[in-house]
Amino acid sequence: MKTRASFLLAWCAIAVASCERPRQRARKLLEKVGAGALRHEAALLYKDLFAAERPGLITIKRNDWPASFRALQPLTVGAYRDGFAIAIERGSEGESGIYVIPSQMDVEPRGTQRTRFERLAEGIYWYSFDL
Repeated sequence: MKTRASFLLAWCAIAVASCERPRQRARKLLEKVGAGALRHEAALLYKDLFAAERPGLITIKRNDWPASFRALQPLTVGAYRDGFAIAIERGSEGESGIYVIPSQMDVEPRGTQRTRFERLAEGIYWYSFDL
């Protein structure tokens, strides 16, 4: 019985640790890039993208990523009307990463049954999108 409980406890610890790694890496990269620089470049990119009428989601090409976005080493970057989803991790269950509200925008992303946001800094959130 002790062996089974020890195994279960060790498995849970590994599962929790593996969930935290991408978020911890993202926090460290965010500290390096700077929240202000990230939000400023997001504002410039947002202005360029949404100056004309566009659909709700735009996938940003890698060559168009600002330097602060590239520094986060994302898998993909998507633009929404209220911010940018910078994907750090993607799997069969969904996607997670850093959600950036451009500077000069005073909005807060709203979670849903399949979407969660955790504040990392002003205007910057850790997001999880479930499939």
